Amino acid sequence: MQFFVLASLLGLTGGALAAFDMNKNTNLAVYWGQNTGGNQQQLAAYCQDDTVDTIMMGFMNVFKGEGNQPSFDFSNICSPGNSSFDGTNLPNCNYMAPDIQTCQSKGKIVTLSLGGGGKVENVGFESADDATSFADLIWNEFLGGSSETRPFGKAVLDGIDLDIETQGQEFYDVFVNRIRSNAKGNSKQFFVTGAPQCILPDGHLNTALLNSDLDAIYVQFYNNKQCALDNTSGFNMAAWDNFAKTKSHNKNIKVYVGAPSSTNAAGIGFVDAKTLSGIITSAQKNFSSMGGAMLFDITDATRNGNFQNSVKASLTGNSKRGIEDVKDAHGAWALAYITLKRINAKMNCQHYRTSDPLRRDFGAVNFRRCTTASQMHLQSSLVSSNLFRYASFALRSDHHTAILDSLGYWGQNTGGNQKNLAAYCQDDTVDTIMMGFMNIFHDLGGKPRFDFSNICSPGTGVFPATNLANCSFMAADIETCQSKGKIITLSLGGGGTSEDVGFTSTEDATIFADLIWNEFLGGTSDTRPFGSAVLDGLDLDIETQGPEFYDDFVNRIRSNAQGHSKQFFITAAPQCMLPDAHLNTALVNSDIDAVYVQFYNTPQCSLDNSTGFNMEAWDDFAKTSSHNKNLKVYVGVPSSAKVTGVGFVDAQTLSGIITDSQQKFSSMGGVMLFDISDAQNNGNIQNSIKDALTGKSKRALEDASRPRVRSRHFRLD
Repeated sequence: MQFFVLASLLGLTGGALAAFDMNKNTNLAVYWGQNTGGNQQQLAAYCQDDTVDTIMMGFMNVFKGEGNQPSFDFSNICSPGNSSFDGTNLPNCNYMAPDIQTCQSKGKIVTLSLGGGGKVENVGFESADDATSFADLIWNEFLGGSSETRPFGKAVLDGIDLDIETQGQEFYDVFVNRIRSNAKGNSKQFFVTGAPQCILPDGHLNTALLNSDLDAIYVQFYNNKQCALDNTSGFNMAAWDNFAKTKSHNKNIKVYVGAPSSTNAAGIGFVDAKTLSGIITSAQKNFSSMGGAMLFDITDATRNGNFQNSVKASLTGNSKRGIEDVKDAHGAWALAYITLKRINAKMNCQHYRTSDPLRRDFGAVNFRRCTTASQMHLQSSLVSSNLFRYASFALRSDHHTAILDSLGYWGQNTGGNQKNLAAYCQDDTVDTIMMGFMNIFHDLGGKPRFDFSNICSPGTGVFPATNLANCSFMAADIETCQSKGKIITLSLGGGGTSEDVGFTSTEDATIFADLIWNEFLGGTSDTRPFGSAVLDGLDLDIETQGPEFYDDFVNRIRSNAQGHSKQFFITAAPQCMLPDAHLNTALVNSDIDAVYVQFYNTPQCSLDNSTGFNMEAWDDFAKTSSHNKNLKVYVGVPSSAKVTGVGFVDAQTLSGIITDSQQKFSSMGGVMLFDISDAQNNGNIQNSIKDALTGKSKRALEDASRPRVRSRHFRLD
């Protein structure tokens, strides 16, 4: 059964966009969720290229648990131990929604696997009614229905996989048929697959295979000696091909060669890449039911020399169907750009843009809201990740300056439950995220080092002969945030362990600036920690060593960025005492776009010192002493008393400070929070801060009393 996504592009153009095709015999399906390889990354990390076509998230090992709700466990990413809906053990993984949608936007299908071969406490059904009720629950909580307890929020999975290895086989056909009934007439295609053992008939799925329509089976040719891949005389793909064509309820069912990704993943059945390639080639030539290969699991495959790459190469290089032609990228860009322009015109965004100085900032804010809405409309229409990426670029190139920003630091897990980056980009609360910190400039192999705590650090994987973390799986999160109009920067320094920061000479600063440009910004390098993702700039949170040569560093970054099509930002986070001991040289001698003044940890000028709070002095410094006379000054605040010894104030007090600063100081740019994970734990204090910024700011009102001069650099591009 073939699945195409149709995009009408609001009636402007039409056609079918390439998507998952179940009819191919080149598909690679992989299991994810069990962390078999010991270094499981976020889901989107495995969707960055064309290697994987289907990801089965596993496993839901409890059908009926506390509160009559199911439960599942994705190991280190999401499990009942992270966060569950009240009165249940059903994990609340809504922060995974961007990852799921990222994978789907790249033409992958993402399904939920029920059962699993490990600890399976309560699976199976007692009656047809029981199976029907459970199918309705699954439909409402994971697929096309609606429920107040949807573990992945608005993300709609592409189907269900049955990896049933315990209990009886009764009523699974009823379950599948009910899912099919619920899906009938839905605009989205849903898939149901199974993962039987290689012995025929399967002891747990045979009823479902004979009496209901499954799209594909991922036959586990491992763990059973009689028919495993390493048993040349017992390997029974021919029997499964015959079963598919003569006995299966769906005579067009696809049969996948299920293989372990290493000996670590299965006790019996692993074969090396060359042997598996021969098996795949033979199956493609001899069995018309052949649908591709299945690997358990992707984390272990990645650990085992990226075993999945050789499997995909075998599938596509020997496929009878061959590889489909790729659409011309330049044509795709043109289509996306023109489409976007027409969408913006239809939504009448342009009327917000004005040369009237009294209305300009009000117009800019509303233009951003309007064009962001059109971007979302475009995304839902295009679906194809490449087209959306081009269109996103086109949209962002039209953005005007956004003032009244709310921004936060991310990476230090101060709140104790830090989520993946994209989880903090799902609404309009935060405008900028500074990922921190790069706390070593010169480390092993001459490379820097950074640490994002539980998400990515040198402990999760580094480039060879360095301590530079390889966080390529974060590329999808960064690009998701950028597509939503956020800017994402890397913060250098940090107030914790800053073992080796600073420069010994102008040459040292220049060389380091070139390295940062090539590995994180607009240059090229073989060791780019975030892969193809290009950050929006840098933040200097320098709290140790001297201030020398940071101006040379900034000026070199500016030089590298000159003439680039993308706008890059440089910000700084000085202490509130003036002059700052570590950043004054940079502020006085180079162009910084904004300062996130830390009005905390220093009693003389912190937020809770009403007589010492020195925003007025910083406003004067910005206008008279800073190299960039249009420098924006942000009120830097701690997110709770937990993150700082001095300076935390409650939301009401902070709101008054924000309002007063907006009224008195034209350099006011917004508010900085350290940090966003702790802010969420503290009653989502970022929401009240954003309300204070947007609800009470005279800049957001149409009748703004006077014009302001724009910064040369600080704008959304």
